[in-house]
Amino acid sequence: KRLKYCPKVFRNAQYNIFKSNFYCWPTLIRLASSDGGEAHSIVVAGEWLFDSNLPEAAKISISILDWCSSSDEKESRFSHVSEAVQFINKKPRDEWKVCVGCRKMEKRCFLAQKCG
Repeated sequence: KRLKYCPKVFRNAQYNIFKSNFYCWPTLIRLASSDGGEAHSIVVAGEWLFDSNLPEAAKISISILDWCSSSDEKESRFSHVSEAVQFINKKPRDEWKVCVGCRKMEKRCFLAQKCG
C-alpha cells in the first residue's frame, strides 16, 4: 500500500529551519556544518527535532543543531540546511490529530507557535 505523501524538496539553503513554516508534517533535513560536512540528517515536525543519537525529541535551537552537526572527534557549528524534504499528506486521517492549520496548509502549526 502506498503512502500518499507529496514531497516538497528544498536545496542549497532554501529551507531556513528558523524562519520556514513549522508544520505537523515531518521534514527530513540534511545538515551542513561549519567545516563543510554534510554527513548528518535529522527530522523535524512542528518545533521538535528528532535525531537518532538522542534518546528523545528536543526543541529546535541553535545549540542542538550545533551538537547535531558535530562528531565525537570534531566540534562543528551548524551552518545551514543543505537539503530538506517536507512530506505533506493531502488527506490526513482524523486519528493522526493533525492541527487545522497544517491540515489546510494555511497557517503555521499551532503546536509550534500557538497561532493556528
